[in-house]
Amino acid sequence: MIKQKTDPRHSVTDIKLHICFATKRRRLLFYNESEAFILRVKMNEFQDLWNSTNTDFVILKNGNGKDHFHFLIEVDASVNIPNKIGCLKTVLLRYLRNNIYPNTDLLTGCFFQRGYYCTSVGNVSTKRIEKYIENNV
Repeated sequence: MIKQKTDPRHSVTDIKLHICFATKRRRLLFYNESEAFILRVKMNEFQDLWNSTNTDFVILKNGNGKDHFHFLIEVDASVNIPNKIGCLKTVLLRYLRNNIYPNTDLLTGCFFQRGYYCTSVGNVSTKRIEKYIENNV
């Protein structure tokens, strides 16, 4: 959780984003349930690794379908969001190459599509987005 920031006017920020990015040409990440389970476990490890080094852009929930990734992010108001999303995509790709698919050519070339989906999430719908991410396989 990000420590809520206040300023002299006593304003508080609580920004949550739902981010989704897909693989290039909708390339599949896994083909069976055992591969899907391994990817889910490794993505939870990735979330812990990311949160231990980033305090202004925290992953609250992650998930993936066969050809895309979802993240529920809590962001500090001073963060440059497009920059951080680009960083997240780069770090995730390196993590996938090193820890999940080390002996395959799956991750060669451009792995992710250039664009991404990002929307803000209100406090009321945070649980709904978490449930959507969990059930998105």
